[in-house]
Amino acid sequence: MNSKHLYPLLLVSALLVIIGSYLWKQNDSYVRESPVGTTTSQSLYADPKSPTINPTKPLPLPPPSNPPTRLYSMNEVVMHSTATSCWSVINGNVYDLTNWITNHPGGTNAILSLCGKDGTASFTGKHAGDLNPEAELKNYLIGVFEG
Repeated sequence: MNSKHLYPLLLVSALLVIIGSYLWKQNDSYVRESPVGTTTSQSLYADPKSPTINPTKPLPLPPPSNPPTRLYSMNEVVMHSTATSCWSVINGNVYDLTNWITNHPGGTNAILSLCGKDGTASFTGKHAGDLNPEAELKNYLIGVFEG
């Protein structure tokens, strides 16, 4: 083989070695210490931000998928009719809207008018069929109305 063809071959080989060692080093950064003192390697496709599993420490439980089932009466809801404590009944559920008052895109008065009341007619009159308000409302659910 003449040297004219040897230099490009050596250059390509050197580049492959450099790239391979870089990828190997990236893979080594995913090696973590296991609880028993041995190392385990995670796949390159694993999420590096996900926590390692420690069998001696229980994993946190996800939030409950079922909505709160506490029952509230209208007497309880009426006691929360101010900007510092704003509850409303909407479609048979009770919502604590206190933290939503200042964030509502339609302004604070739109929410303040619902405090301590059944706001179903007002809510559905403004947002009937809209998915985003329904989804946002779920964040403030505290229980079920027993009316």
